[in-house]
Amino acid sequence: MEKVNFDPHMPQVDIWPDMEKTFISARQAASNPDKPTMAIVTPGHRIVVPIPVGKATSDQRQSKRYANLQEIISGSASQNISVIAMTEVAAGLQDRLTPDALPYTGSRAIPFFGYLMAIGSLGHSILVFEGHSSTLKMGCRGADVLVVDGGMIPFLQSDWITVSRSVMQGGREIIVFQRDQRIEKL
Repeated sequence: MEKVNFDPHMPQVDIWPDMEKTFISARQAASNPDKPTMAIVTPGHRIVVPIPVGKATSDQRQSKRYANLQEIISGSASQNISVIAMTEVAAGLQDRLTPDALPYTGSRAIPFFGYLMAIGSLGHSILVFEGHSSTLKMGCRGADVLVVDGGMIPFLQSDWITVSRSVMQGGREIIVFQRDQRIEKL
């Protein structure tokens, strides 16, 4: 069995005409705030992995955990959120703490996966992709917020902030989840 590389890196990606359709489909798959779903576009750009999130109850929304979460991303209105993180299927299906346990949570590839699930449970639309230069605009198009795995930043094109914001809508907010647990807003 091939060893899975969980270290941040830019995976080999497939480039083909009309990749934009994949990203449109992914955004649509994640766009129902009543049935929150996180859509992950794999580096092959032909597969959208839908992950049901579950809607937060009113008691959960009142909890300290969700209050802290809403300091990061407002829960008052549904927003389109794009996420740059590791999206290789083999890496994404492994849990960081208990790699052999089911269900897989993706936390080995995306250390803040639990945050993404909680953010999605507030009704936000979440699209996750790898951030390759060939798809950066496609993955960020129409996003209100961009969340980035800080470990992926060295592998992004040098002008990734400018390019991302050029196709985002609303406040064009960028949030970086650093690998040392810090959360930064750019």
